[in-house]
Amino acid sequence: MAIAWNAIETFGKQIITLAITIVLARLLEPEDFGLIGMITVFVMIANVVVEGGFMGALIYKKTVGDKDYDTVFFLNLGSSLILYGALFLLSGPIADFYGQPKLTILLKWLSGSMVLGSLSVVHYAMYYRKMDFKPIAKVGLLAQSLSGGVAIVVAYLGGGVWALVVQHMLLGLFTAVLFWTMSPWRPHWRFNKKSFRSLFSYGTPLMLTSIMQQVFDNLYYVIIGKFYNPLQLGFYLQANKIQRIPALKIQEIVKKVTFPDFTRMAGDTQKTVAYFKSLFKNTMALNFPVLIALSLFCGDLVPILLTDKWTPIVPYIQLLCMASLFLPFYSLCSNIVLGMGKSLLNFKIEAIKNLCIVASVLISFQGGIIGLILGQIACSLAFVFIHLYFVKSVVPIKTSGFLLPMLQYLGIAFIPYVLVKLAMENYPLQHFWNLLIYGSAYFLIYIGLLFILDMKEATMLKKLINLKL
Repeated sequence: MAIAWNAIETFGKQIITLAITIVLARLLEPEDFGLIGMITVFVMIANVVVEGGFMGALIYKKTVGDKDYDTVFFLNLGSSLILYGALFLLSGPIADFYGQPKLTILLKWLSGSMVLGSLSVVHYAMYYRKMDFKPIAKVGLLAQSLSGGVAIVVAYLGGGVWALVVQHMLLGLFTAVLFWTMSPWRPHWRFNKKSFRSLFSYGTPLMLTSIMQQVFDNLYYVIIGKFYNPLQLGFYLQANKIQRIPALKIQEIVKKVTFPDFTRMAGDTQKTVAYFKSLFKNTMALNFPVLIALSLFCGDLVPILLTDKWTPIVPYIQLLCMASLFLPFYSLCSNIVLGMGKSLLNFKIEAIKNLCIVASVLISFQGGIIGLILGQIACSLAFVFIHLYFVKSVVPIKTSGFLLPMLQYLGIAFIPYVLVKLAMENYPLQHFWNLLIYGSAYFLIYIGLLFILDMKEATMLKKLINLKL
């Protein structure tokens, strides 16, 4: 049931988010999304500092008491207030950095979502620790729907970029209110130093790792926002959001479900390796065809869903899909390392990956936005080898045992891509019929190849197909 409710929350939220994004993209201009993208990185980094890795520490710690929950709650709340003050004071210089005076007031309001978000961290961790994803799913789906609904109303009434600010603010507020309504837990006025030290020793590397991830995940937004303009950043941001919908959701499910599992298996190396291999092959069998199909049909999807004003994002989506092929694999590797209690090693892995990103930016920057995306593709390939190298130091695995299946699934996903693309070029149809006819053909060919080649590793996908049939 844990996987089922986690899947409901993950894909349910994504469906809601996608629907809200489509409506907002029709009502707002690309520049509005670009302005928010310029300052999102600062709020996200502050959010990571607020959480401080303590949520992961609460989940990892064998025994957790009320003093641990109280300590984390007040630490999160206090740090969120301090960082809100810091962002409030820095809003002017940040706006000057981009040359966009409007960002000053936007950042002052947007950073308030961080304080609201800190109120629900402990409740989330408590349910997560028990792998009770049902309340998490209910809260997430309802909060996403309510905040998005209000944002759509604001956009319809001509609120412009403020619709996006309202959406972020209300998401944090509704999430906190719903968790506090559903959970009987309430904090007590106490802060335990011993508990803090225990959680800090594990949580700090997680926090540093998360900060690095946020900085470098959003590095491209900063660069494009600084050296181009809100319009171009809006195009890139929306393209990145769309192409990451399937990969990030699969990654999110893998990350949530496998972290507790790998933690429990930490003493059984053979079981851990078998579980790791099985999940690896199943996620590749699912992620590869979805992203490759998205790259093939985004030229039809974008005009239908977002209108023609967003068509410049099509080449961005096509390339970014290639950069996201291995995202779920990275999460699997990180979780097996963290599950073994090696949070410092995970920090080291992320540090090396981020050095690769810096190098790629320096090399590809002159090539414009397309050049930056090509650099991301190169990095994604390098990350596969980096993760495998370090995972081998934790559990006994062979690199060939992962690279060969990876190439197999890539080949099986690209065969229908080539066939369908040739058919589309020779017998073009209208956008809707391209999606319906050629989209169905792509996935039927892919599924047929799985059965013909008897890819036993794709058991999860085959069971899903049999259920649908």
